[in-house]
Amino acid sequence: MSDVQPCPTCSVPVRTVLTEGGLRIQVEADRRPEGTVLPVKVDGQHRARILTGGQLPARGGAYIDHRKTCGKKPAGPRCPICKDPMDPIHLELDGAHPTCLGIPEVELAQAAQATKDAAESPHHAAVTASSTTGPPGTCLGSTSQRLSRRSTGKRVADALVPSR
Repeated sequence: MSDVQPCPTCSVPVRTVLTEGGLRIQVEADRRPEGTVLPVKVDGQHRARILTGGQLPARGGAYIDHRKTCGKKPAGPRCPICKDPMDPIHLELDGAHPTCLGIPEVELAQAAQATKDAAESPHHAAVTASSTTGPPGTCLGSTSQRLSRRSTGKRVADALVPSR
């Protein structure tokens, strides 16, 4: 059995197993009395057997096929405009992707370059070492300061330019 990983769709802990027929499936991380997938050894290899009818219930429980229980909910927040997954900080501060809010990609690229340049400057290192929680524009080390347009009324590109 593989290590436990979060389901990419709903974030529930699952294991990926190989069935006797060679199909890779995800199962819930723990055995349960109502489970139908049992680990077995076939020719010295670990496999999963799907139990049916008279083989149920499995003594000691079995794993549940995650395809039957996956809630199909997104693993994280979605943009209210385009419905694609998004970084929670954008949702919290801006309410949507910057491009969905009408900020041209050219401005975003310029802002990203300004952020990179500022992060490499000696001024940024000194400010970051002393504080990352000052007023907007004092330090580019804080994502909330770089991206918050609600508190400053500035566009993302404007908020990314350091004050010197």
